[in-house]
Amino acid sequence: MKLSILFFGLAFLSVMFFVLPDISEVQEKMFRGQWVGASATVDSVRIVRTAQSVAKTTFLTFVDYRYSYGDQEYRGTDVAQRNEILPSGVTDEHVLANKVARFPKGMVLAIRVDVAQPKQSWVSAFHEKQFIGVLMGVGGAAVFLVLAIVFAVRSRTVAAV
Repeated sequence: MKLSILFFGLAFLSVMFFVLPDISEVQEKMFRGQWVGASATVDSVRIVRTAQSVAKTTFLTFVDYRYSYGDQEYRGTDVAQRNEILPSGVTDEHVLANKVARFPKGMVLAIRVDVAQPKQSWVSAFHEKQFIGVLMGVGGAAVFLVLAIVFAVRSRTVAAV
């Protein structure tokens, strides 16, 4: 019975740590899946330090880009990396140089554009990890729930004998 409680707990933790934090991103991605594809060109990269501790520093990376849709020019910004955790000794300049090398000015990005409001866009590749996290959480929760049920039934069967 103790193993079944452990597996129920692990299923709960899978949902809490993998599914809930990213579910809004997945819903957004499903909604935006109906948008049309286009190409954008990177204009600049910015970083924002979101947290600092003795052991780590957390950054957000923003990529500014421009694109055309129809016969209009638009500008957009998307978060390339959410809460990237790096060692506390890393400088903002080092992180920014790394990001500029990864997303150089003029780099072409595949984006999705809202046909009804073309000024709305996003970079699909920046949001793929959230979908994988949700799948891992759902898969882990399913496995742990099955194991919990198996061990609960097995312990009842052994107790009845």
